[in-house]
Amino acid sequence: MLLLAGLGRQQVRPTTAHEFVRESLRRGILTGLLPGGSQLGQSQIAESLGVSTTPVREALRDLASEGLIDFDAYRTASVHLPTAEELNEVYNLRQMLESYAVSTMVPLVTEQRLKEAERIQDLMESETDTAEWLILNAEFHAILTGACQSPKLENFLATLRASVALYVGMAIRTDPNRQIESNREHRELLAACRNRDIARAVEVTRAHMDPARDLVESALLSQLG
Repeated sequence: MLLLAGLGRQQVRPTTAHEFVRESLRRGILTGLLPGGSQLGQSQIAESLGVSTTPVREALRDLASEGLIDFDAYRTASVHLPTAEELNEVYNLRQMLESYAVSTMVPLVTEQRLKEAERIQDLMESETDTAEWLILNAEFHAILTGACQSPKLENFLATLRASVALYVGMAIRTDPNRQIESNREHRELLAACRNRDIARAVEVTRAHMDPARDLVESALLSQLG
């Protein structure tokens, strides 16, 4: 209950009850308030957030589809436990797909879309809440690769970005400077896009993911040791 008590005090965008619960839990997971392996009782969550159990069930299903929550054989929910093996799998996949998406996007992206990405990046640079920054981070990448006009690609990337967010949050908690560095790398990506420099955009995209992966891999391996 102590872990769950903090959820209701988080800053969550105005939403329906279902979305409120989902975003509250997502923020709890991404910030480490709800660590990997924590059991998530529906009644406890409902009481902590002042809602019925129906939106809690819906929120848990959503987060399970994103890989943030697991259900056991008895349908008991718990926060997904990160592993070094999964870390490398999701980062390798995302690196390949994001690089492909960026190479396709750069010749197509409009000035309007670039300005929207810049607006989101402005918000990220002034954001002090890690969970909100991570949500904006996914929006930043989605607005750019959305120029590809490929719904299937966007669905694959959205799934990977949801899984990777858990690890990016861990990286920022390990080294808060990672958030500052990531903001700078986003600016480099925007500059490459505006210059229609495909090679540079792909280079920045691939390099952008390595520091977080290295930080988390080191942290996970040290826990095992």
